[in-house]
Amino acid sequence: METIYLCIVIFLLCLAVFDLFVGVSNDAVNFLQSAVGARVASFRTILIIASVGVMLGAVMSSGMMDVARHGIMMPAHYSFHEVMTILLAVMVTDIIVLDAFNTLGMPTSTTVSLVFELLGGAVTAFCLPVGTFLVTSLVCLAAAKLSPWLGLAVQMFWCGQALAAKGLAQESRNVYRELVKDDLPAARKAVSRIVGRDTQNLTAEGVTKAAVETVAENASDGVIAPLLYMLIGGAPLALTYKAINTMDSMLGYKNEKYLYFGRIPAKLDDLANYLPSRLAGLLWCAAAALTGNRAAGAWKIWRRDRHNHASPNSAQTESACAGALGVQLAGPAYYFGEYYPKPTIGDALRPIEPQDILRANRMMYVASGFALAWGAAIRGFLA
Repeated sequence: METIYLCIVIFLLCLAVFDLFVGVSNDAVNFLQSAVGARVASFRTILIIASVGVMLGAVMSSGMMDVARHGIMMPAHYSFHEVMTILLAVMVTDIIVLDAFNTLGMPTSTTVSLVFELLGGAVTAFCLPVGTFLVTSLVCLAAAKLSPWLGLAVQMFWCGQALAAKGLAQESRNVYRELVKDDLPAARKAVSRIVGRDTQNLTAEGVTKAAVETVAENASDGVIAPLLYMLIGGAPLALTYKAINTMDSMLGYKNEKYLYFGRIPAKLDDLANYLPSRLAGLLWCAAAALTGNRAAGAWKIWRRDRHNHASPNSAQTESACAGALGVQLAGPAYYFGEYYPKPTIGDALRPIEPQDILRANRMMYVASGFALAWGAAIRGFLA
């Protein structure tokens, strides 16, 4: 038995040395790179100061002794065998987790920050939709209790606020008017109001594509999806969906600032839009047939390119729109000065033109009308 314990102690000593070496090296990379990069002193001076600081901290710190004296691990309450087992398990777990984080390219010193960002995003993703639903439900119930007509008026007002068809069509027509006037700077400014990409260097074709894409995408998450939630749960559920969608628009960027904080809100938006976006894609194909566009092309490109996007939902209506118009949408773009090599959607059977913005608006209105008619019919049948 003594031989086994001796082997465990030697193994733990090796792990401790390795853990100390990796931990100090990792912290040196994370915390010294700013000092080295800023050239506050010579490289040798920085290393000497850092080494002295590590030595003083290791010799003078009593943090681990405080944990041993006052922490949950009190050796007096355990047998020698149990203490050795616990120490071995802790050290092995520490090395495994450390190696996993380093393999994934995540410095261990940033782990706490990463966890808190994910936790903060989760709390936001819970509180905002739930709070929206509770507040709007209470207001609607209170208004209906005072007067059925007041309750109806509140519901109608909020339902109108949840639907973005009018605003989307108006903003996209502003882009169309500037393009027709050949005022490219004004067109860039107009399209920047409805897209998230960088617009200052877009060509006239790029501005037109951006406007058509946002009409197609927002026909799903700005009109058809809230309309469907409205038919299910009235204004409270429609506004709850809008809260989720707006939260994703503000936080769901895959950049350094929002990569982890916005991850859970983005996933929640993906879930809320999963079924409505696919229904919207099918409705857009039907709308193409009634607006004089290419219904067969919409169906073909929707089936082929509806997954050509980082989001599982965004390309559903974009692909149907591209096929209906016979143009190519999406492709590489800049966001916050960073280049994103996004795949294209559709076939470039012809160059895109400003008139396509108006065509996309017409298909959006027809697809939304289909959603309203079919949703109301189904609800009436179930009632």
